[in-house]
Amino acid sequence: MKRRLGVLAVLISVLPFLIASTAIAKGPPEIVVFPEGLPVTDINPCTGQEHEIGGPLTLYVHEFEHNGRYHANIRWHFDTVTSDGFAGTTHGPDIDNGLDGQGRFTSIANATLKGPDGMIMKVRYNFQIFYDGEEITKLLVDDWTTWCVGKPN
Repeated sequence: MKRRLGVLAVLISVLPFLIASTAIAKGPPEIVVFPEGLPVTDINPCTGQEHEIGGPLTLYVHEFEHNGRYHANIRWHFDTVTSDGFAGTTHGPDIDNGLDGQGRFTSIANATLKGPDGMIMKVRYNFQIFYDGEEITKLLVDDWTTWCVGKPN
């Protein structure tokens, strides 16, 4: 019984924030597509060969002002493909509460890419999106790390 009351108390305390956030950010999100995604040249850790990594990156951006400060709820979806046949999808949410004031946000992505022969490669990277208050001006990838997991049993 105590556990149910605890869960109920948490739900009641969070409910006003959920209602307020949906009330503030009304309307459909803006959809921004980068057809080339995050183009990177790297060495495939499973084959030892150089390959190109890319694919479309789609951002769903919901911008609004609250208490005189910029906010954005951002959902992103990246269909990652490589020139040697590995593919996978990465997606995630981000929130920009306007605290940095620098017109950018940074996100960390983790992806699992599967090759045509069943090999699995893991990818971890950071990407930064720069904006000038009106539009996205630059997309930057850094801290790119890959490793080969091998074939599943």
